[in-house]
Amino acid sequence: MAAKDWGIDVSQIKEPSTAPSAIHGMVTKLSSIKESPRRKLYFDGCFSDEMDTKRFVSFNTSLFQSMKQSKEEGTSIALNKCSIKRSVLNNEDLEIIVSDKSEVMLSPKKFKCQPTEDEPTTVSLSDVKKLAISSLISVNAKVIHLDLPIKVDSQRKPLTKQDCIISDSSGTCKLILWEGNVEKLLLGKSYSFSNLRVKKFADALFLSFTVDTTYSMVDDIGEVCPREAVVTHESNQLTITGEILSVIYDEQMKCPLCDWKISVSTAQAILQCSNCSAKFKSSKAKKNSLAKLQIKDLDGEIHKVTMFNSVLSSLLNINLPRESIEEHLLSMDSIKVQINSSNIVTVVLSDE
Repeated sequence: MAAKDWGIDVSQIKEPSTAPSAIHGMVTKLSSIKESPRRKLYFDGCFSDEMDTKRFVSFNTSLFQSMKQSKEEGTSIALNKCSIKRSVLNNEDLEIIVSDKSEVMLSPKKFKCQPTEDEPTTVSLSDVKKLAISSLISVNAKVIHLDLPIKVDSQRKPLTKQDCIISDSSGTCKLILWEGNVEKLLLGKSYSFSNLRVKKFADALFLSFTVDTTYSMVDDIGEVCPREAVVTHESNQLTITGEILSVIYDEQMKCPLCDWKISVSTAQAILQCSNCSAKFKSSKAKKNSLAKLQIKDLDGEIHKVTMFNSVLSSLLNINLPRESIEEHLLSMDSIKVQINSSNIVTVVLSDE
């Protein structure tokens, strides 16, 4: 059965969503059925339109044959009743989660996408700018700069991020590390990387890990390009000036030990963290506020962004009632903010 022309294309995926969605695209890469560390069967791959590619993960193995057939025949499909989550490996990547309730339907849209090669292209860093966004590459490079790890707010829990610069004899490029890969690379050492993903934000190219990325230390590759050739961190921020169209304000409770988000449906005196199992009084839970905004910029483009505690508190008193906070934000004539590649507001700027 063909899907109606509703839902979104792969390139329109901008933020996580637990609401069932229909996503139109083509299967451009498909794994075999595998077993997860928790002994669940699943398969994964790439789902693409003509502008972007997203990884999908399916624990609904009954859909494997229909997705395999669509890949072999090059047909466009809609993945119906899917959710969208951030990758546990890379907070900047969004993934499509196919559940037991998901369906595969023919799409009325006709995309023209080439299958993703199973083997990444081996390149020099100067070639990265010539490649399509979301391309997979292999490269031998030396680590010439490592930022200190930082904590980045996310809706579920704080994540650890580390920016580094890698270089070879032809050029340099930023590589972003998340969570388990932070502080694993050594300054001045050379590595062979495989299955790095080419990404772009605010006109700046960078590389990120995928679930298939591997790397190993190799003999020194010799003289490489200096760091001066690298775009600075600030250029990876996008500045938006415009009107706030809508606000969803939310207050969350977090575990005082591990910062994990606590879900509370009814008032409880004692809470237990589902991550570290710690029990604590609800009055001792950490409070975290966030606002999801839609900002229409001066060119008419609408940006969906998230503003966390540290930034909200620079604008208003976060101890005000929810309605007052939402009204305050909506009453602003204009706002100028910087956002990072995860669409999180990092700072509110003065219009002067």
